[in-house]
Amino acid sequence: MDAYEWAVGSDPTTFTDSVFFLNFYGIEGDITVTLKTYLDQPDVTCFPQDTGFAEVSKSIFMKPGIHEIEGWPIFGLFEGADEDAPEDIYTVDFMPFFNNYIKNFPYGCERTGGVAIHLTTPRAFTLFGQDYNIHDCWDPKGEGFLLDDDNNTLVIEYSMEDPSDPSKRINKKFI
Repeated sequence: MDAYEWAVGSDPTTFTDSVFFLNFYGIEGDITVTLKTYLDQPDVTCFPQDTGFAEVSKSIFMKPGIHEIEGWPIFGLFEGADEDAPEDIYTVDFMPFFNNYIKNFPYGCERTGGVAIHLTTPRAFTLFGQDYNIHDCWDPKGEGFLLDDDNNTLVIEYSMEDPSDPSKRINKKFI
């Protein structure tokens, strides 16, 4: 590319580098980012319709900083069990931190720091285990959400390594 023009949300600045940094202090919610690119000499031999100009816009969701999310309903203790083992009731603990974690998950996980999650809304998250199987956590991956309006029912649909064969994954659901 010969030139770039980035427009980010309501920021009046037009950024003209291919890479730039911008802080979003106190901003949360959807922000539209638009990139316009220009080629001085488009390749009309291979692409006869090429004008040398391209534009794309994407919306990104900015989650609030730690001081703003501590009161979110997803944080706290939730008691439940996996559907395939309803007798094994356990309590998972959602902890707000710079990187958010869920402790005591999946059943039998005793990792002190918990398993990393990414909050997608105040009531939902994605779970990415980051290969914590060496701590008996079996690399869980999936997503979770609060089911009802009273914020008492947590559902986590996930897969984890099969404890008897780590090369395989098992699909599970915590309620």
